[in-house]
Amino acid sequence: MKLKVIKDTVFKQSPVQAIDLPENEKVALGAGRVFEIDSYKDIGSHIRVALEKTFLKGRNTWVAYQEHIEIIGDDGVKRIGKFSPNDKLPKQVRLPVPYFSQLNNRYKPEGTCNVTCVAMCLYYYGIRPALRNKQLEDELFQLVDRNGWDRHVHDHLRRVFLEYDMNDVFKMDATWNEIKAHLANGNPVIYPGRLTGGGHIIVLRGYDDTGFFVNDPYGEYFDSGYQTDMTGENLHYSYNLVKSKSYGESGTTWAHFPKKK
Repeated sequence: MKLKVIKDTVFKQSPVQAIDLPENEKVALGAGRVFEIDSYKDIGSHIRVALEKTFLKGRNTWVAYQEHIEIIGDDGVKRIGKFSPNDKLPKQVRLPVPYFSQLNNRYKPEGTCNVTCVAMCLYYYGIRPALRNKQLEDELFQLVDRNGWDRHVHDHLRRVFLEYDMNDVFKMDATWNEIKAHLANGNPVIYPGRLTGGGHIIVLRGYDDTGFFVNDPYGEYFDSGYQTDMTGENLHYSYNLVKSKSYGESGTTWAHFPKKK
């Protein structure tokens, strides 16, 4: 395995502020340094590493601030660090995004795939409805209505995330590698496509070699139409299907990229 320093940092003997350590227990390192390592251990905000055949100040075991390094496995896939679209990505990702059906919504169940998908993502990030006897998607519907927004407008859906102190970026030219990298970093993606005549929105919760794992709030899609009496939880939609229904052009797609601030 390799460790790459991505920001100027200090290797330390303890996971404390570098200023609190004596000089013989810390080493300043510049971005771009690469070390072979034997092993590593996640200890919260820091990573403890054992360097391979390298000794700094007579020691080969050090602690590094997690956000300042990347650890890359022998297969070329990152073990520690954020994925970017150009990285070698994990072969499979499956996020535990909860499933909500739009068909049991109190308000306009046939037309609330939008707020239902936002609700699934918010719930995944730990956000719960203000009232125990109310579904989160119904709370979101009322929020949109109260503010005079349109749940069919993607910028207005982005505002819903902001109301719950979340980030969301909506793109009309997202690449499929951007989507897979966002998923690999532990974040779901909201995908709008031509799955129905008027358009439909689903949650992408993972991928494998042949397609995406999705939560479809309307049921299960078939070429003949939707089976609304079937669950849409954790379905597998092929890349061919999702790409053929995309609103994007030249190999791109529309997509929301929610994440924590």
